[in-house]
Amino acid sequence: MVSVPLAVEKAKAGYKVIGFDNQQKKVDLVNQGDNYIGDVVDEELDEPALKIIDKLAREGAEIVYNDPWIPELDFQGKRYSSEPLSGYLLQEVDVVLITTDHSQYDYQRIVEKANLIFDTRNATKGINSKKSRSIIEE
Repeated sequence: MVSVPLAVEKAKAGYKVIGFDNQQKKVDLVNQGDNYIGDVVDEELDEPALKIIDKLAREGAEIVYNDPWIPELDFQGKRYSSEPLSGYLLQEVDVVLITTDHSQYDYQRIVEKANLIFDTRNATKGINSKKSRSIIEE
């Protein structure tokens, strides 16, 4: 039995990898190309976040991102730099979109400072606030 990151690396190297899990939600996420492990950094696993950035940018949104694992991002001909996750930044942006649930984030602080949060990873679950909306059903 190996971890998902190791299995991904072996698959990239050309090995045939067969995975299984007894949690159907995890299987469904992996089959969709989504990462259910918050602190894993892999360009292929981050594809859902890139799709969201692409869609928002096409609609004219100004993109600002923070990711401690990805300090710079070249995407669709534009270079982005990870911005410090300050209280000022959280208050200035229209919406905070959570696409990965890194363990080092202080989600209580994010909820307190942000105007609106759209949480695709259920990272703010248990934090009582009307500002946060999760799309994951438990």
